[in-house]
Formats: sequence, C-alpha cells, structure tokens
Amino acid sequence: MKGCARVKRLLSRYIDKEANPAEIVFVDKHIGVCPYCRQELERLLSVKGLVFNTRKEALPSGYMFNLLREELQDAQTCRQGFLISGIACLSRRLIPVPAAAILFSAVLLLLSLFRPQAENYLLYENILKGVPVTTEAVLGLLLDVRD
Repeated sequence: MKGCARVKRLLSRYIDKEANPAEIVFVDKHIGVCPYCRQELERLLSVKGLVFNTRKEALPSGYMFNLLREELQDAQTCRQGFLISGIACLSRRLIPVPAAAILFSAVLLLLSLFRPQAENYLLYENILKGVPVTTEAVLGLLLDVRD
C-alpha cells in the first residue's frame, strides 16, 4: 500500500511516543486501512512487552569490581612471568601464529599436489607433438615416479 515504507520508518517512534502529532495521525490512519503495517505494529508491541515484562535480576554487590580485580590480577600474573602462568599467557597470545602456519602449510601442500599433474600433462603434450623428450622423463611418466 501507499505509505507503508514511511509508516515502517515511523513505527518505532510511534510506539515510544516520540512521534510528532502529524506523524501520529498519519500512522493511525494508515494502520486503520493496512493489515500488513497493523500486523507489524502488533509484533513490535509484543516484543516491547516481552522486553519490559522480563524479570530483572540484580547482580551481586561488587560484581563489576570483583570482575575488574580478577582481570587485573590475570594481567599482573602474565607480566610477572611465573613459569606455568607465563606459558599460559604466552600461549593465549600466540595461538594465531601456529594457526596461520598450519593454514599456510595446508595451502602449500595442496599446491604441491597439483603441480606434478600439470607437468605430466605438458610431458604428454610434448610426446604427442613429437617434441624430443628424454628417456628418463618418459620412464618417470610411465612408472609414475615423481621428483
């Protein structure tokens, strides 16, 4: 329907009572005739109701302070470099390095697997074209010997 895009942009402000009077009148008129926008309004109102009706639990007193203190102690322990904790801190920082090395090795392995096949195709082409080829190369091709 006409005006749906504008109403969808205004629905959030309309629900939060932040729309100006002209926008409220426009949305009210449109909602009265458009079932799709009315359904969208009902969905948004139900979500808002769910959010505001959920039980809010308070955090224990000093929770954020204790959390911050633990983070600071972990950082200080890493800086002091005790043998076990120092290795643990170092491993957390260096995990991306072995992961990148493994990924790089896997890519190189895949590339090396496909390279000999390309050389064999070139050798086949040379043999079929009558280009002189060494006996060693032909034997390697026949026996499937790879360098």
